[in-house]
Amino acid sequence: MLIDALSSAPRYRAHLLPLWEALPPECKGHRVDLDGGGPQYLPLRSVPRPSGDSCVVASFRDVGKAWHRGYRRIALVEHGIGQSYVGIDNGSYAGGGGRDPISLFLSPNETAAGRDRARYPRARVEVIGDPAVDSLPRRSPYGPPVVAISFHWNWTKVPETRTALDHYLGALPDLAREFQVIGHAHPKALDKLAPIYRRLGIEVVSTFREVCERASVYVCDNSSTIFEFAATGRPVVVLNAPWFRREVEHGLRFWAAAGIGRNVDQPEDLAEAIRCSLSEPPPSTVDAALRLAYSSTTGAAQRGAAILAGWAS
Repeated sequence: MLIDALSSAPRYRAHLLPLWEALPPECKGHRVDLDGGGPQYLPLRSVPRPSGDSCVVASFRDVGKAWHRGYRRIALVEHGIGQSYVGIDNGSYAGGGGRDPISLFLSPNETAAGRDRARYPRARVEVIGDPAVDSLPRRSPYGPPVVAISFHWNWTKVPETRTALDHYLGALPDLAREFQVIGHAHPKALDKLAPIYRRLGIEVVSTFREVCERASVYVCDNSSTIFEFAATGRPVVVLNAPWFRREVEHGLRFWAAAGIGRNVDQPEDLAEAIRCSLSEPPPSTVDAALRLAYSSTTGAAQRGAAILAGWAS
């Protein structure tokens, strides 16, 4: 049985395509790119008809698109660490509502897998890691250090989904004077952040892949990219805001795996945390945090492809 790979945005393809490309040729159907996002992608009018009734996607948004196109066997690989939040019942998050069409969950870790198992006992749930991690570029060790800074989009559903930008904005001018800084953001926040970065003389970098190619250290408030960057063996600095509730345990970034890097609570401590990250060994908590985020930091695409092939047979 053939499996199509359906995606609607580059950030989803980064996690989806390494998995789909690892499939045996006899299992590989069409690559269906709904956004027509460049010369290698299919224009929407040229998107092929489904190869069959099976496809794999990398976002909850694309589950609905796949169902609408006629797929009735849908596998989901998370496009991150499967972060979820107490008080939010949303299909975008592991264990969230509306995931009923998914018959196979390919999870990065046991935390996310456990939530989907509990909510969807009829579905198959397998832990594979993240297929994107193996394909992330490593920076050349030559040249001066480069600091990448990034912020989450400001979703006010719970305090921990809000951006920490307002708390750290005043520290950015000094940071840009001391270091070579490049600015990144969640795709939903980049349009707002880009003019702020440019006003401060910070180069805007739109893709996380370029961040990985150029950065020596990654500074971010809330994103799965924190863990992806750390998985490449480089340091991260985790930005906390006063409205992040320490007493609420969401898991993973908040707070079981927050030790993925040096944590900063106040803007005046940010530059020193970056200096330490560049010159000192990583905190002893990094390895444990990575184990919480990923079952393994290598081989996820091959593990997932083997599971998909059996699922499709």
